Amino acid sequence: TGLPEADQVAAQEHPEAGQALLQAMVESARKGNRGPQWDAALAVSPWDFRIENIPVRVHLWQGECDRNVSPSAGRYLAGKIPHCQAAFLPGEGHISLVTHHLEEIFKALISVETVPG
Repeated sequence: TGLPEADQVAAQEHPEAGQALLQAMVESARKGNRGPQWDAALAVSPWDFRIENIPVRVHLWQGECDRNVSPSAGRYLAGKIPHCQAAFLPGEGHISLVTHHLEEIFKALISVETVPG
């Protein structure tokens, strides 16, 4: 019930996607809450590299209705990573983004693009 409407619909239309997310969440806490806590801590802690120094092209997709990863976090990363090609998709959530845009995501990931300059 905590999912945005787009993700609820996507989970109904693609039960395998909803099941995969549920299984990942259950597995992450199988031995207690230390794993999810560590994951959250890493997300908000300084990293051992500067994202401004990422030398390769980065593709970023973000659903504007995502409640798992804040769209503001995606915008922050997109603004800091050089050569970042970001797509912020209105009406999409965490699950629906993948179920509705998987083909274009895969095409971008397998394309052989070079970084300018």
